[in-house]
Amino acid sequence: MPAQQIEAKWDVGFVSEDMRLYNRATLAWHMNFIQSIYPGWDPAYAEHLLHRFDLKSQQQIKGFSHGQQVKAMLLLVLARRPRLLVLDEPTTGLDAVARTEVLGELMEVLADEQRTIFFSSHNTQDIEKLSDQITFIDRGRIIYSTDKETFLDRWRRLRLEVPQNVDLPVLSQMVGLQKSGRQAVVTINGYEPEVASAYQAAGAIVQKVENMTLEEIFIANVEHSRKGRKHD
Repeated sequence: MPAQQIEAKWDVGFVSEDMRLYNRATLAWHMNFIQSIYPGWDPAYAEHLLHRFDLKSQQQIKGFSHGQQVKAMLLLVLARRPRLLVLDEPTTGLDAVARTEVLGELMEVLADEQRTIFFSSHNTQDIEKLSDQITFIDRGRIIYSTDKETFLDRWRRLRLEVPQNVDLPVLSQMVGLQKSGRQAVVTINGYEPEVASAYQAAGAIVQKVENMTLEEIFIANVEHSRKGRKHD
């Protein structure tokens, strides 16, 4: 790495929501500047991104909206075709149309198996669309990390009717329980049909077994992790 750090940096692109471009310069000026530094700059791809993101190269950056500035920064990084793209909140502040444009281009980047995107985001819908591997972080600590399909396959929410004098068994897969009268909602990590059978055998009525979104899984992970820390 020390001997080849310049070559390595050519292959790494970084975009953060708090990065800024030069207000009085045009996007074309920025494009020429980046092209003069990075040998991997692809002029044809840059033109494609200009049209895809609906940006005007001769416009000064100070006239860009927040969403346009985000797309301009992504253009400047994507057009040099880095093998590793590091993004910090890449879609923050984008409207629905701009987010769709950006996510569509990132999906095309991921179609090339020689390239990787590593990004952080609070928007779990974006993560669910793009990611193969997901890591949940809460207060600076990793609380869960696995591939996306495992997350979505393992987690379920069971809606139960619990008659009086019926005690729900405490299963190892249970990470959350909410009760209101005769109704109970159980959150399960590691669902198998035997889980529903165990509640039925105890006398509860399983009304519904629901899949969970990635956002719901994240919240359940955080709540379960924080409860566990209180007992440390």
